[in-house]
Amino acid sequence: MPGNIEFLSLQSSGIKELPLSVWSNERISEVNSEDCKELEKLPSSTCNLKVSGTFSLDHCLSLGEFSELPKDISVLDLARTSTKLLPVSSMAHLFSLTTVKLKDCQKLGSLPIGICKLNSLKELDLTGCSRFKYFPVILDPKEHLEFLSSEETAIKELHSTIEFLPVLKTFQLKGCKRLESLPTSICKLKCLEGLDLSGCSRFEYFPEILEPMERLEFLCFKGTAVKKLPCSIDNLIGLQTSGVSLYLFFFSSSIYSL
Repeated sequence: MPGNIEFLSLQSSGIKELPLSVWSNERISEVNSEDCKELEKLPSSTCNLKVSGTFSLDHCLSLGEFSELPKDISVLDLARTSTKLLPVSSMAHLFSLTTVKLKDCQKLGSLPIGICKLNSLKELDLTGCSRFKYFPVILDPKEHLEFLSSEETAIKELHSTIEFLPVLKTFQLKGCKRLESLPTSICKLKCLEGLDLSGCSRFEYFPEILEPMERLEFLCFKGTAVKKLPCSIDNLIGLQTSGVSLYLFFFSSSIYSL
């Protein structure tokens, strides 16, 4: 590869592996590798690319493994890849990483505990990861994560350490057909504004809300097996002040008592 290249587009090409001459090029500041359906892996050597902002491998259907990544990226898009495991050891140096997109990664089964080391992470999208069953134990408070989507995954339960997401605003669990309940520590999420449980057909019991939740304004039970809500639902102060509590009651025909 010519050494003075700064932009490289491989979008929708039939490339199977990025050459080392690209991976080690310190002048390249933008790489478009979306929709490379034959791309199987990235080089395992040190990545010297000067890519910042978004590094997208969206729709690289054959990509199953990677190690090194550009150090200055803020958005990593692995949607619709064959990724089975995130090598967090190689992601720990991504100090600017704020967003990880894993939408429709249907071979991804879990996340490593080391995901908690991504201290700048604000958004994590696992929508459509149909084999994803286990969300990791959160060892330390994540002070920046505001958006978490586990829609249409195979997740069965959430660990009580979910409380260590103190600034989480949006939590999407729509279509999690194996999810049966939530931990009582959910009430520790004081910044939570929306919780979508629609389509969680096995979900029967909403936990006791032991502490007031003032910001929760949207709560959806459509398509769940919930028949009765705990009396402590009164601690969802945000629902009462926004008028959404009435909307919630009529939205789910299975609920017969508040």
